[in-house]
Amino acid sequence: MITITFPDPETEKRALGFLLGRFSGRVLKSGEHLVPEAALEALADQNISFTVEGKSTYEQQIAPIRDFLPLQFNDGREVPSEWLADAVLEIIENFGAASYERKKSKDIGGIKASSFVTIW
Repeated sequence: MITITFPDPETEKRALGFLLGRFSGRVLKSGEHLVPEAALEALADQNISFTVEGKSTYEQQIAPIRDFLPLQFNDGREVPSEWLADAVLEIIENFGAASYERKKSKDIGGIKASSFVTIW
């Protein structure tokens, strides 16, 4: 995992909305984002500015809670990426960090897990 930062809160929110559902990662209260190397190219392709801080440490990657964020409403419409980003930023504010990973091919209460992002 690579640690990156964004120049301002607006760019951070746009980036987080893009990353959720596409990559696994972690966001720290300090504003640092831990993302896989593949996410760097994807962010650049979206013209999202970021600074690479270096490789992530093991301590940065540990998470205390786990939950699910739906990517779709019950009627199949996509949840706006801005809403997903707001939810993750609120978790960070209250717990100090949040990791995210898209889960596939598993049912959770009759809904395919590809419709969810696991947050921890």
